[in-house]
Amino acid sequence: MCNWSEKKIHPITFKEKVSNFFGHEKIVMEQQIWEGVIDTIPNEFKEFILGEPVKSIGTTFCIWRKVEDKTWHIGAIKFPKSLYNDGSADLLYIFDGKPTTYWEWATEYYEEQFDGYQLELELVKHIYDLKPLTKEVVVQLNPSIDDFEQLKTDLSKIGYAYIDL
Repeated sequence: MCNWSEKKIHPITFKEKVSNFFGHEKIVMEQQIWEGVIDTIPNEFKEFILGEPVKSIGTTFCIWRKVEDKTWHIGAIKFPKSLYNDGSADLLYIFDGKPTTYWEWATEYYEEQFDGYQLELELVKHIYDLKPLTKEVVVQLNPSIDDFEQLKTDLSKIGYAYIDL
């Protein structure tokens, strides 16, 4: 992770002072998030990004998209001079808007889960085109699905259309 530093915790209690004397210093790791990474996130996301678990595990980049947005957003980040920048390119390349890119990644990454059946590119295109999910499409994507009521609840929460689930 980028921008992590150790911070010594000064002993307060007698026990902590004795422990510190014998070389048992308390140290916590803190991350300084680069300017611009989370400065402009919408209020709806602040509780999540500033709370746990993100607060303690840190972040090097942040992307967001509200239901009504047409595109994803990132902040105006002031990167340090580094070839690595924030590391997001290595993690997010599969979200380039091309169904083929995601399909290639998914068939390799989930190879064992797809054992016995093939993830069809047309199914991925169906999702990318934001076409409503049907029971037929869902079962082709995940033959072992059994809780369609939970799926309907989840889809409703994110505003994704479905028919006859």
